[in-house]
Amino acid sequence: MTSGLAAAAPPLAELSAAGVAARIARKRPAIVVLWTPDCLACRKSLAEVERFAAGRGSNGIPVRTVVPAAAYDDARELVATRGLALEVESAAGELDTVSHRVLLDKPVAYAFGRGGEIKGAHAGLLGAWILEDLASDAMRPSD
Repeated sequence: MTSGLAAAAPPLAELSAAGVAARIARKRPAIVVLWTPDCLACRKSLAEVERFAAGRGSNGIPVRTVVPAAAYDDARELVATRGLALEVESAAGELDTVSHRVLLDKPVAYAFGRGGEIKGAHAGLLGAWILEDLASDAMRPSD
C-alpha cells in the first residue's frame, strides 16, 4: 500500500476521507482524489490527475475528485479557470477535523478494488507514477 503521511498521523484508512472516497467509488475499481483549492500540492496535482484520467495509464479505472463541501464552488471555479475537464464532487460535510487538516497541504488519493475495499492510498503531490501505482493497486486481486 502506497503512503505519504508522517508516522504520527493516523493511517489513511482511518480518516473520514476514506469513507467519503468509498462512497464516491461506489464499490467498484476507482481512484478517488480528495483535495482542496487552498492546497498548493493539490493545485499542482490537478493537471496530472486529469492527464492520467484521460490517458491509457488509468486502465479504464475511473478517476473521481472530491473536495470539502465549503470549497466546492471555489474548486469548480479553479477547474474551469484552468480549462480542466475534471468533475468535482462535494464531500457534503462528511470530513472530520483531521481529514480537513491533511487536505490543507496535500491531496489524498485512494485506490479501490472490485469489492469497494481500499487497495492503496497516497497523501502528497500526485504524479503519473503514483497514479499508475494506484491504478495497479485497484486492479490487484483481493488478498
